Amino acid sequence: ANAVRFTERHLQRRNEAGVVTSWAIRTSIAGPIIGLFAMDSFDHGDVGHCYRDNIQQTHNHVEDQSPRCADTIQAGTLNCGGLGYWISPEYAGKGIMSQVVSYGVNHLARKEFGYDRIHGEAWMENKGSQRVMENTGMRRTVGVPCFVPKFSAVRDIAHYIIDVATP
Repeated sequence: ANAVRFTERHLQRRNEAGVVTSWAIRTSIAGPIIGLFAMDSFDHGDVGHCYRDNIQQTHNHVEDQSPRCADTIQAGTLNCGGLGYWISPEYAGKGIMSQVVSYGVNHLARKEFGYDRIHGEAWMENKGSQRVMENTGMRRTVGVPCFVPKFSAVRDIAHYIIDVATP
């Protein structure tokens, strides 16, 4: 039920905004699509919004304590984006997606969308996707269980964030 509610809320926000923020990745202008990249507003759902460092109430993070997420809305709320991507298996492991995600984080996130922080998630067993986010400078903050409707099962995900530099 939570996953369905999340998906419906996410699609409704995209429709209301009238913005499509997904791009095809091709080998050339007319070449085949070898992957996809998307960047949208991040849906914090039930976990609470992200705030600047001066907030006392925070979630426990695995690594660095500088990025903090609080449970209640307060002054200093960050404008967060979330990214997603896929690349065809024959192009995986060649650094293509690391370049695409790096461009998204370093050029699109702040300049085009005004995001302060970017979130990304990957299945715990998907080491390649985790490597892409780490290569981009994202830090793993927490691993959480997540219900996945297409598998009708709960799977663990690794959650990553990066604070976007002001241009």
